[in-house]
Amino acid sequence: MARKTKAQLKRERDREIKQWITVVILFALMIIGLMKSGVVGLFLFNLQRYLLGFLFWIILGSFIVMILMNVMNRHHENDDVNPVPFILVDCAILLICSYISTQDTGIPVFMQYIVHIADYFKTSDAVIGGGMIGSLLYAISSMLFGRIGVIIVIIVLLIISMLLIVSLDVYKKAFYTIFEFFKTPESEE
Repeated sequence: MARKTKAQLKRERDREIKQWITVVILFALMIIGLMKSGVVGLFLFNLQRYLLGFLFWIILGSFIVMILMNVMNRHHENDDVNPVPFILVDCAILLICSYISTQDTGIPVFMQYIVHIADYFKTSDAVIGGGMIGSLLYAISSMLFGRIGVIIVIIVLLIISMLLIVSLDVYKKAFYTIFEFFKTPESEE
């Protein structure tokens, strides 16, 4: 294995420091927002809810976990974690929240967030669902596939993310084990 140059080591160290700073900032913003501490905390709470919905802390938490996994993998000389499964799960969560919060379909769902933006920052009681991002995803999905199609999109997103997270060999072995379990035993004579 080739040795790394000082410049490469410095770049890696700088990248790790940036990731740790990102983790600390995201975590601090999430906690301040959840606690609604002061004017800034209340604004952050409303902003995070407006953008990411009432489960914003799960979305931010998944990004924190992904960054921490990258930092730990780098220490063990492993590859960085693929962000795509985390993004797909987050999109599925946003779609679920938006699906639950409305019966409407199409662009009017998204337009409610644009037209009533001030209401979301005046009170914490405004209906949020999946936030502006979730409502945009839901508006596009429901316009293209209908309300039932949104459920299928959510399931597909979750299945794809599971396939990307875990090796395909694990699934093959699991299905083989299940198949063998339910296989009818041969009669012994």
